[in-house]
Amino acid sequence: MKKIAVCLVSGGMDSCVAATLVKQQGYSLYLLSVNWGQLQVKELENAKRIAKMLRPLEHKCITLQGYNQLSQSALAGQMEIPSENTLEKNMGKIPVTYPPGRDPAFILIALSWLESIMLAHVQSKTKVDKGIVVIGTNKQDSLVYPDCDPEVYNLLNKMLAISTQISKEYKLPITVETPLIKLTKKEVIKLGDNIGAPIEHTWSCYKSGEKLCGLCDPCRIVHFALKDLGIKNEFVYEKVPDKRYADNE
Repeated sequence: MKKIAVCLVSGGMDSCVAATLVKQQGYSLYLLSVNWGQLQVKELENAKRIAKMLRPLEHKCITLQGYNQLSQSALAGQMEIPSENTLEKNMGKIPVTYPPGRDPAFILIALSWLESIMLAHVQSKTKVDKGIVVIGTNKQDSLVYPDCDPEVYNLLNKMLAISTQISKEYKLPITVETPLIKLTKKEVIKLGDNIGAPIEHTWSCYKSGEKLCGLCDPCRIVHFALKDLGIKNEFVYEKVPDKRYADNE
């Protein structure tokens, strides 16, 4: 039986590790990256590097023209990206880096491709066991971003069970999977190192430049996680992080 996975790959650490993991679990791997007008377009170059390392059956890079005018946040340039933030500052409120509706929209776009792939297999008499869309949401994301709450994915899966041809007519499971949702960023990096994910090709920065800024939340979290784990840090920073995001990161 064939298992098919469409993984949303931004170019960042989490999606890289998640895609590597499902490939090693025996899924036929497809990668999807989206240019939605984000400031850090640099990450899309890294998504292509990750794809070269993981060698999926196909890597699609699509552009959603004008989406950054609809989903407005610091990631799209409408607000200032915070520097030297802390977890305590973010707890209990939604960060300015929250892009409204983005993740659910991208999941549904990925599902469109996944179901099309599955239907093509079924109609050509190729046996298919299941299909999944994979998003690299981690534990810290689920604590501060409302669309990363585990219940969101549970509700999406309930919808998919009744809203897709592949589930209604062919009785095949098609679901959204979040393999990293119980892991902190440090645990994600440790897992990535253990399974040989190409984490050195990722872009973990809210800003776009020749170097990582070293001041934003992702830069600081990744830098200190690598340091704590004793993993060589091959990233180049404008300013080497010197202040942790949180003591328990």
